Amino acid sequence: MTDSSDIHLRKQALKLFETGMTVSEVCQLLGRSRTWFYKWRNNFRHEGLDGLRNRKRRSNPHNKT
Repeated sequence: MTDSSDIHLRKQALKLFETGMTVSEVCQLLGRSRTWFYKWRNNFRHEGLDGLRNRKRRSNPHNKT
């Protein structure tokens, strides 16, 4: 998925929730987990639309001494 399609899906999930669907219904319709929904809803609450963007992960070398 591209960043723009990811953002579109996240916006769609939030809009469906705002229209009165339950979190479970939204997640079932979109084929996503409730954890996924709450993560993006929380990011949106704190950061607005920027919170819906993909983030680069930090590398975590396992054998760091």
